[in-house]
Amino acid sequence: GGCTFRTRPALGEKVLQRTSVSLLPAKGGWRGSQGGFVDIDVGGGKMERIDIDPVKGPQMLSTDGSVGWMSFVDAGKTWSELDVIDQKVIAYKAARLNAEVRRRLPELARQAELRAAAEKAAEAERRVKALRQTLAKALQSGSTQEIVEARCAVELARVPVPWIYIDGDKVMKNHMNRAPGMIYGLEFPWNEELLEEFGPDWLTQAFHAAGTLHQTNRVLSVTIERAIKIDAGNNAGKFLFEVAYERPSPELDTLLFAKVPFRMTPETRSDRISSSVYKQAMDLHEINTYRLIEAAFPMKTPKFYYGDISNDTSNFILITARIPYAELGKELGKTQLNPFDIEGPYDKCKDSLQLR
Repeated sequence: GGCTFRTRPALGEKVLQRTSVSLLPAKGGWRGSQGGFVDIDVGGGKMERIDIDPVKGPQMLSTDGSVGWMSFVDAGKTWSELDVIDQKVIAYKAARLNAEVRRRLPELARQAELRAAAEKAAEAERRVKALRQTLAKALQSGSTQEIVEARCAVELARVPVPWIYIDGDKVMKNHMNRAPGMIYGLEFPWNEELLEEFGPDWLTQAFHAAGTLHQTNRVLSVTIERAIKIDAGNNAGKFLFEVAYERPSPELDTLLFAKVPFRMTPETRSDRISSSVYKQAMDLHEINTYRLIEAAFPMKTPKFYYGDISNDTSNFILITARIPYAELGKELGKTQLNPFDIEGPYDKCKDSLQLR
């Protein structure tokens, strides 16, 4: 912020002649002799206003946006005690420096924001790395609750990815395209056929990325449930499937549930547009609810295994543990329920027909 200049009358006269600083005299001096605001021509017809303190001299703008005071050689003298020529030279140089700093401030501010963002991202990455180590230990020998808590801690420490609005034309154009998810960066399936095609290797990679399967374990097989079809609801498609692991564990579910977008067929096109366009980013919010705050729920919920969505196609997949409904695939009300059995599942908005 502070600058020191040696000012001599000859130098002052030369600078004043060359730059044609236009300052009105006032009682044997000039407008800035006793301090105040002064406009100075810094070249190219541009005027720079400087604030001159009667004791400290011109106020200086620093590249960090702060202000200070310009220092000068004549130790022991206040600004108002300096020679007029020296004052004018110092004022002119102060104006030039301030004008240059002001010109650079937007770019400097942008660079500072980029540096701050990079530092924040680096710090988040360091924190995520440390939390992943805790998660790895939990996956190896922890309880389901310890695993869920460690996994959520990792996800909450990651830098969030914002959703960008997409219109109906983009959804119609891209809904059949494969694209990486915005959370984990993997291409993903969004229906039963694609999950079979992607197979157990993809599920292994996906569960590793989501922190729901230890890196030394893997999915060996995936089997789509064909006998039981789920067509309830008007926001998404659903299907069931079963997996086998290389190293089975009581903490790993084998019966899983997937939520995916409706197909763009005549029967479900309007529902797909409704959820992917009019209600966006509802599907991302549901995925994030499981991904980020599963450990904070005050009640038991299906365990999260993987979820991601594409901002380009609106396709998504959410994989959780399957709720063990006692009447799944059976006629409702015809099955004897035992204590702690989970009744249902029930269709939405049909309580009068289904509730006991």
